[in-house]
Formats: sequence, C-alpha cells, structure tokens
Amino acid sequence: MENSELVSVIVPVYNVGPYLVEALNCVCEQTYDNLEIIVVDDGSTDGSGAICDRYAEKDGRVQVVHQERKGLSGARNTGLERMTGTYVAFLDSDDAFVKTFIETMVNAMRDTQADMAVSRFAHIRTDGKLIGDGIAADEKTVARKLLNRADALRALADNRIDVIMTDKLYRRELWDTIRFPEGYVHEDVAVVFSVFDLCSSVCVLDSCMYFHRLRPDSIIGTLTKRKIRDRIRATALFNGYVEDHVPDIFTEEQLRRCRQSALNGLIGVYVAYSRGEGEGVRRFADKLRRKILTDGRKYGIKNFRLRTRIAYRLLLVWPGLLRRIGGVYLRLRGERYRVENED
Repeated sequence: MENSELVSVIVPVYNVGPYLVEALNCVCEQTYDNLEIIVVDDGSTDGSGAICDRYAEKDGRVQVVHQERKGLSGARNTGLERMTGTYVAFLDSDDAFVKTFIETMVNAMRDTQADMAVSRFAHIRTDGKLIGDGIAADEKTVARKLLNRADALRALADNRIDVIMTDKLYRRELWDTIRFPEGYVHEDVAVVFSVFDLCSSVCVLDSCMYFHRLRPDSIIGTLTKRKIRDRIRATALFNGYVEDHVPDIFTEEQLRRCRQSALNGLIGVYVAYSRGEGEGVRRFADKLRRKILTDGRKYGIKNFRLRTRIAYRLLLVWPGLLRRIGGVYLRLRGERYRVENED
C-alpha cells in the first residue's frame, strides 16, 4: 500500500533475543509502507544488537542506534530525538502490533483530525506466539469514537483508556516538549496524562491491535524496592494532575477512584513482595504495609472486590496469614511477580 505521510516507529531493545524477531517482523510487515523504524539497542549483551543490524541490512526503513545502557525511557528518548515522521508509535521489543495497526490508526486520525488514536490491547503470556491467525483487525468494521480533550482525560482517569504508551499513535508535535523520565520505571503512568493534556481530540478505536507480553523477568514483572518506589511516584504524579484539575475536568469522585486504584494495585505488589526473602525485604514490606493501611483509612476500600477487601483486613490484623496465602490471592488477581532483594 502506498502512503504519503511518514510514520516513525520507535523500538527500544534490551536483551530480548527470544522475542525480538517477532517484534521486528510485525513492524516490517505492516500493511502501511511509509515507515521510519528506529530501533534503539540500549546496551544489549545477549546478541539482540546483532539481530537489529540484520534487519537494517535487509530493510532500508530500519535505522539502528547502538548506545550505552540508559533504560527504557532513555532509549525511547533517543528515538524521539531522531524521528522525522508525521506520526509516531512506540513498540516494546517483546510485544507486537497486528499487521494493520499503523494503517488503521493513521486512517482514523486522518478521518477525524484527531491528535492521537487509541486501540485496545491484550495481555499474552510468554508461551506461544503473540499473534495467531485471524486476529488482525478489519478497519472497515472498527468502531470509532472521537473524544475532546476533557472527555479523553476523564476516560483516562476512569481506566476506560489505558495508560500504556504502546497501543496508541500520536502526532509528532505532541512530543516537541515531552520526554520520558530517565532513571525511572512506570514511565508511561508518569507521562501519559501530559500527552493527553496537549490533545484537542482523541480517536478511540474499539479493536484489539496491540499484544503485550507478560514475563516474570520483565521490568514490570520484577519487584525491587526502587521499582516499587517508582510506581508510587508515578501514580502520585498522575493523581496529583487529577487533583489539580478538580473541578474543571475531574470530579472529587473520580479523584477518589484514582487514589483507590493506586491503593488496589499496591496491595497486590505488597503481597508479592512480602513473600520474598531477606531482612531488607521484610523491612521495606513493613513500610509498604503502613502506607497501604494509611491510604486505606484516607480513601476507603468499600468499592474493592471482596478478595481485595479481605486482603486489606488481613493486612490490618494478620499479615502473616496473608503472606502464606499470597500465592492464591495473586493467582486470583492474575498477577505474577519475581522479587529481587537489593540488599
């Protein structure tokens, strides 16, 4: 398919050898041809850099940047500095787009004059290929909804639009002044509301066109004290933005739900982390417990699922039992984590 507007696709890469070929194939095989594929090898040590170079040799649209390790945010920022497209998309190098992702999203933005297009995404475990036959979206059947800035921000706060950066297509101008915070994880949560804040309108597509791989050894799947602190920091930035825009955009009820959502997520993190080994883990888990109990008293837990309300009560009166049954609780939540003791 011939296309007039250049789309930049930024792919940060770090030690993802088993998954990288599928990720790069899903970009190179897009039904939209006019792509600038910026692959940033962020100091890989497992041979991923050589895989990137092979793709650059066989596809002239692929540019490879090799750099010292800066982390996911730093790799994305390198791509943002180099991009020249009218639109920009991000792909994590262990994930995948459906083959019609770019074409469908560009056409939606052209037709509606939106500043951003948003699709849905699905979580896929590591076993098996991410994309099976017959999943690719037919754009003629994809329902679209155009939201103004305020409605899009409210949808983001209510979790009707997800906070990840990778199931979206953006006008490049949105990134003129925004970069990802380097040295932190959970960078999507810390940045996404700033990008939405610059949009006049957002086109939301009712179709699953992005596949996010869940790995216990991924950045988010591994729990350390630093990563948990980054999570708390990122959600505080997001909730602070919501609080600053009550009542002109958000209601007090939406702010309360945002705070409760952060609390709910932190309960799952606590249960997983507290089951780790070492005195350092136990000390930090106790700090988390005190924060969760304090936030629960401030923001309430009545809207949580029954299993989470039970977990909170156990956390209050019998944390040892909660640790012992934590594996069952996490399976009910559909969450898997690996704990690393930094001490």
